[in-house]
Amino acid sequence: MEYFTSNNEPIRPTIVDGIFYPNRGEELHRVIKEFFETINTQPGNAFAILTPHAAFEYSGKLLAQAFKSTIYRDIKTVIILGPMHRDPIEGMAVPTASYFETPEGNLRVNKEYIEKLMNNCKNVIYDDISHFEEHSIEVTLPFIHYLFPSADIVPILLGNQSIKTIKENSKAFNLTFKNDFKYILFVISSNMSSYLTGRQPREEAKRLINLTMEKDWKGIINSSEKGLISGCGANAISTLLAIDDLSEELNLKPVLLGEDNSSSIDSDENKIVNYAAIAFFPQSFSV
Repeated sequence: MEYFTSNNEPIRPTIVDGIFYPNRGEELHRVIKEFFETINTQPGNAFAILTPHAAFEYSGKLLAQAFKSTIYRDIKTVIILGPMHRDPIEGMAVPTASYFETPEGNLRVNKEYIEKLMNNCKNVIYDDISHFEEHSIEVTLPFIHYLFPSADIVPILLGNQSIKTIKENSKAFNLTFKNDFKYILFVISSNMSSYLTGRQPREEAKRLINLTMEKDWKGIINSSEKGLISGCGANAISTLLAIDDLSEELNLKPVLLGEDNSSSIDSDENKIVNYAAIAFFPQSFSV
């Protein structure tokens, strides 16, 4: 699936355009603009956001709510943490691609940050196959391009994680990025529950949201291991909260911006997926 620029630089192509969101740039721009125009979320300076990764008909307004909370920021780099839905590895996967494609234009991958992160963390590997098969990062890219077209990205897929590995990862993230936090946005791509791996999606979503609002990253991992939550992306949420836990600069305050579920469009109660938009505002750090 990989293809190349005229300068022979590898590009990670879109895989769910025309399915999850419009595949023509002009139409995509219009759709995102309409999402922003129909929400009441206040613009802000969020350091990090949690967004869903469903088709825009399910998640578009929540994506807009989350991203609107960031628009006062001067963002140069967006670090995107998403889950691996298929065959998760042990650790974190980064791509060799130089760009990620969107219908409105390519977003450059910040390979300098990736190399620095890999030098600081033994849990990171190059894995293009996981990125080619995964939509969780891709769904956020049109909003990133819409608001921050000049920003570059650091796309990271998280596989299986433990409390031990998340502690290691959070140290590496802080070591790699803390000097540039002022110009960095973290985007956590996660749904709150999944009928594929859960049995009580509404209760599981409520539990994951509560743990997130309490910033209990260890509780998220423990609940996931016990099957009490089914949110795909729980490891990414835990990673962000562990970064905050370790950091002396951030002291993040989570704010729940909105919730929804797939039943508003899909009436099948046996296939409910729950979504949320959460912004994380820094309390001890000016961004």
